[in-house]
Amino acid sequence: MKTNAAVCFGGTEVFFCKNDQGSPATWISLMVDDVDAYYEQIKYTGAKILHQPDTKPWSMREILVECPDGHIFRIGHNTNCD
Repeated sequence: MKTNAAVCFGGTEVFFCKNDQGSPATWISLMVDDVDAYYEQIKYTGAKILHQPDTKPWSMREILVECPDGHIFRIGHNTNCD
């Protein structure tokens, strides 16, 4: 049974997932041109980085950052464009 899906229109993508991906907080995905460059910008700012840049099997290179309220930001770029 699938637990996630995406809807794409033009340059906009909206992802949905079932069961909060293991966390009761909100997950937000942000696409950037170069996640490694973004990581270098924020790593010394005090940001709570949960995962360093990593290439995923779903064609994304991404990091996970937690905001002070406990919400998770998935920040990455599509590796099909590399």
